[in-house]
Amino acid sequence: MRRINHHDPQIVLSLVLDVIQKYDIDHVYSDNGEMVFDGAIVQAKYKEAFGVELAIDSMNFPSRDSQDIVTYELGKFYIYPTGFYFDSIHRNYQDVYKVSNDVYYVTFLDSEFNSLEYSLTKDVMVTSEEMFKKDIASWSMDARLWLKPDIQRYAVVKYVYGEPKVHYMGVQNLTDNQLQTF
Repeated sequence: MRRINHHDPQIVLSLVLDVIQKYDIDHVYSDNGEMVFDGAIVQAKYKEAFGVELAIDSMNFPSRDSQDIVTYELGKFYIYPTGFYFDSIHRNYQDVYKVSNDVYYVTFLDSEFNSLEYSLTKDVMVTSEEMFKKDIASWSMDARLWLKPDIQRYAVVKYVYGEPKVHYMGVQNLTDNQLQTF
């Protein structure tokens, strides 16, 4: 089983995006329309999520001049305005299995709703929170077009010094042998 390489800038930038989404980190907008995130807050949430200190200064992340989607400059992460948008996730936990004294395997179903696109088609702002308060069966057909329901996902949670840390989250169902590597 592969471990996450927390020293590879490309991998880390994708994980930074996951952290920004998971923790719904506040942002402001630059004059260029980029979403701007405080690097210290992202770094703290990254450590909370993965139990690893994010070595921002030694990463050589792309600068804003590169026009990459995610960049880092002067203590801030920038997400370039490319229509980039996180679908909102509604998570339904199914089971938790104890693998060892400090490792748990979690199964859950995610439903993702693109509330931004739906709102644009309706010309009124609708949040995913509003939508997920209702039973999906009661949603209109045009709302269901923007829904990806029941995506099976899995996670491995390991307690490190008494704190839960997510060591894996994805769509691959891990085997018993793979789980033993945690």
